[in-house]
Amino acid sequence: WSPTLAGAGTYTYTVNATSPCAVNATAQVVVDEQAQPDAGTNGALTICAGSTVTAPALFAELSGTPDAGGSWSPALAGVGMYTYTVTAIAPCAVNATAQVVVSEQAQPNAGTNGALTICAGSTVTAPALFAELSGTPDAGGSWSPVLAGAGTYTYTVAAISPCAVNATAQVVVSEQAAPIAGTNGALTICAGSTVTAPQLFVELGGTPDAGGSWSPALAGAGIYTYSVTAIAPCAVNATAQVVVSEQAQPNAGANASFVTCNGAAPFNLLALMGGAAQGGGSWSGPSAVVSNMYDPSTMDPGTYTYTVTATTPCIGNATASVVVNETGNQVTLRINTDGNADQISWAIRDAMNNVIASGGPYTPAQNNSQVNEVLCLSNANGDCYSLQLFDSFGDGMSGTGNWKLLTQNGSTLLGDDFTSGSVSPSAAPANPSYGTGHAFCLPGGPANIASTECGIFNNALGNKVYCNKVIGAANYQFEFSDPDAGFMRRIARPNNYVLFGDMVSNPLVPGVKYFARVRTDRDGPMAAAQFGTGCEMGLGLPQVVPCTQLISAPAYGHSCGETRAFNTNNSFIYATPVQGATEYQFRISNGGEGYDQTFIRSTYILQLKWNNTVAPALIDGNTYQVSMNVKVNGVYSGFCASTCNITIDNSANRPEASLVQANGTATMWPNPVRDGQVNLNIDGLVDAEQNITIDIQDIYGKQVFAKEFGNSGERFNTILNLSSDIASGVYMVNMTVNGERTVQRLSIIR
Repeated sequence: WSPTLAGAGTYTYTVNATSPCAVNATAQVVVDEQAQPDAGTNGALTICAGSTVTAPALFAELSGTPDAGGSWSPALAGVGMYTYTVTAIAPCAVNATAQVVVSEQAQPNAGTNGALTICAGSTVTAPALFAELSGTPDAGGSWSPVLAGAGTYTYTVAAISPCAVNATAQVVVSEQAAPIAGTNGALTICAGSTVTAPQLFVELGGTPDAGGSWSPALAGAGIYTYSVTAIAPCAVNATAQVVVSEQAQPNAGANASFVTCNGAAPFNLLALMGGAAQGGGSWSGPSAVVSNMYDPSTMDPGTYTYTVTATTPCIGNATASVVVNETGNQVTLRINTDGNADQISWAIRDAMNNVIASGGPYTPAQNNSQVNEVLCLSNANGDCYSLQLFDSFGDGMSGTGNWKLLTQNGSTLLGDDFTSGSVSPSAAPANPSYGTGHAFCLPGGPANIASTECGIFNNALGNKVYCNKVIGAANYQFEFSDPDAGFMRRIARPNNYVLFGDMVSNPLVPGVKYFARVRTDRDGPMAAAQFGTGCEMGLGLPQVVPCTQLISAPAYGHSCGETRAFNTNNSFIYATPVQGATEYQFRISNGGEGYDQTFIRSTYILQLKWNNTVAPALIDGNTYQVSMNVKVNGVYSGFCASTCNITIDNSANRPEASLVQANGTATMWPNPVRDGQVNLNIDGLVDAEQNITIDIQDIYGKQVFAKEFGNSGERFNTILNLSSDIASGVYMVNMTVNGERTVQRLSIIR
């Protein structure tokens, strides 16, 4: 064959001639080609999700030169692998195939429509809108129109090729109105009233929402906040404030009365009605009132009514009245000046510490002269006053001047010399209870020191100070004072006189000039009574103090030459009392035994009972000598030469040795007593039924209290209520149980 075998063409078959044949035989075969089937090469195709692929779309993705007319398998649908087959034509025996891989492009997803409520006045945001789309919307879309407030907003997700249709969804936005509390306001209410919510609401500016709440709790003046709670989606509550102020109620003060003197200095009526009274009111009364002042010289006494008109929102005028009469408390302050009258001044205060009268300093022309200040003192705060005198140089009236408070008839209510210092009474008074001023009340009380007592400065302890007898008075309280020093000593007596020696505790000092005055309980309690007039007096310089010794028989309390038990509750020795004595020293000695002890007491009684920490015991069967030393007005008598013997006998047949068993053990408390109430307890009583007598006596044997009791059992309890008239001092309490007596000492301090 020729040519060389290959593809289509004409091929000659030559049979060489066998010699002798010379001509080769030839024949030709014309070869034609049947084309191989061509499915092209593999491809890929993306379709829009949800669509069905088509044969043309697949064919177009085959590379090469695929033969048309092939077939696709499997059946065309969506995403997957599709095979294109071109059937071979004989003599070709192998079909040609190629594949196209089909993938999907997701459809754009804008979700489904939604709705959103925003707070009025706010601008909607893309995230807030997106959150309201239902379904599973794709992110990255766009919103239209431009975001603002309420409206319909469209969300568009652009299709990605081969998807051609954009996805859209809508959110309808509505607005929730923001809370409105209005704007701040102000309100004035009448003082004392409680503001109401409607009142406050009316004062808010703007158009506040109703239904809000007020805080704090509604009361009077203050700042109140109105809150309107935000409704979601609004988150901020609205608030506004109303400042509430108060309009004072009209206040004309309180009704008052005032006593003045005809011709006295003018005074302010309004000041009498209390500090709360408002100014600017109007007066009506017997005389015209100018600038709230009453002038006793030109105006008539009577009732003056003060009216204060109410200011809106308060309603109702206020009125109060002052009743004026011209019967005031008149007193004269007499000052005998020293050589520096320009250094002297004074002030009188009422019970409320208001200065109601004052004077000085005086002029040099008034040096070493008598100044009489005739004063009419207001009793708006009562009838009691206090006087202070001042010396600006600090040396008083140099020892040459003096002062007195005089009644209208010239009697002396109080007085002194003001010999030194810058103020009288002293800024550091001898008795704190004296106070910062010289106290006096008007008019003076009915009891007055007798004129025969005045000006006597050499009184002895046994001298009496008398006043006039006051009918209806049961008790008299005498006061001895050193006014400039701020010293005061008071003592109550059931009679119209007092002995200087009665003042045993806190006695008067000899050589000191005292002002004496007195008051009574005729008109009620002594503490509320007013002192009458008085004068100056004093004790003479210390005299020789008389000796004393134990009392001899048969006098009450006889102890001299007696036998006593030691260390029992009922064994006492008694010295003869010395008038004015404030200290008794009992010296007990026994030379053979070497015993020498001194016991100091404030009374003339010594109980023979002590323990070894105080002094050695007295020995049973021994006899001791007792001598006395007594102090009066700071002067001691010295231990007197006369002595008394006492013998100690502790045998059981001693009367006082059995008193404890027969009478029981008595206890009194408090001791000393200040308020007059004494608790008495007796334990260990033997008899089944007892008749108990309590008898209290002063140091002179005068009975000041007595009472009888019935009792049964081993114990007796009672409270002794002692009269307030019993003076300070030491008293003997005699307790008798079924005829058996025991004695105890009781100290009373007033």
